[in-house]
Amino acid sequence: MKLKSLIYLLSHDKNKILTKYFFRNFFSLSTRFIISLFKTTYTKKDGIYLFNIIDPEYIKKSSNLVIGFSFCEKPLECPSQRFTSKCKNDPLSKICQTCPISKYLKKINVKDYTIFFITTVNYIGEELIKIKNTNPNFLIIACPFSLKMFAHFSYILNLKGIGIPLEGPVCNNFKAFKLAEEGKKKAKTFISNQLEEKLFFLCKKKI
Repeated sequence: MKLKSLIYLLSHDKNKILTKYFFRNFFSLSTRFIISLFKTTYTKKDGIYLFNIIDPEYIKKSSNLVIGFSFCEKPLECPSQRFTSKCKNDPLSKICQTCPISKYLKKINVKDYTIFFITTVNYIGEELIKIKNTNPNFLIIACPFSLKMFAHFSYILNLKGIGIPLEGPVCNNFKAFKLAEEGKKKAKTFISNQLEEKLFFLCKKKI
């Protein structure tokens, strides 16, 4: 699964951002990749995935937190379209008013964070590499299968953050995952009430 994940990421790297970064840091990343083959690259605590950290509250102290929302949380009639990294979040739109992502954005201070709307695993990987020199931490919301794939990627690059798993008609195998990566997903996913509260808690910085 880990090897398959890496091959998938590099073979779908249309912009060659991941490939160039990998070969520029070939020896250090290869070493971490080999180590990753013999260990678990994530842990789970209270229903969320931890990547290279022990305590979820670690990200509350982050000076550069990236938050990624999955496209499959968007309403089916999304005015920005579902399979896109854009979000209008129009307060006058009835559709936006029903969108869970709009609700999340209202409850967190978006000016404190870098917000992404995730279409593919490659997309979020590319965006994190672009700002890696700013030492970003991340909080991404995605299906469990995607989080496990991303766990391997984040370990190799030593990126620190957490993943909140979606529920409902999520991707649970490679076939479903690849269809979703092509935008072929009509079903809508959601965050459980319990994990939604964790999301808001983690996005409130300690003073």
